[in-house]
Amino acid sequence: MIDVKELEDYKVYQTSNYDLFKKLNGNRDVKNEKVIIKSIQKIGLIDNPIIVNEKYEVIDGQNRLKALQTLNMPVLFHVIPGLNIDDAIAAEEEAKEIKEAAVDIAEKQLADTLKQIYLAKR
Repeated sequence: MIDVKELEDYKVYQTSNYDLFKKLNGNRDVKNEKVIIKSIQKIGLIDNPIIVNEKYEVIDGQNRLKALQTLNMPVLFHVIPGLNIDDAIAAEEEAKEIKEAAVDIAEKQLADTLKQIYLAKR
């Protein structure tokens, strides 16, 4: 996996040429672009470049890429040579862990809020 410090050496590029990017053989299928489209329409685009290797195969961000293409918006991207399917799988696993942690935090906050509402009504 690429260290965050190493990413600082890579430039962020921008393009609307969606044909530049390729699906990495073995990477998962795009399936959540509709959720991302709704998010972009609601809160706007966040500065989160997709990651590609030197062949412009998408390592991380293929759902964002599809959403941006659907919305006809430019794509921000990093080119990191040497990344492969193992890196794509590692990025997906890390993203799942982050999402699970976020859900746990949200559920705890909701439980705390409901508890406060309940106690206020007593």
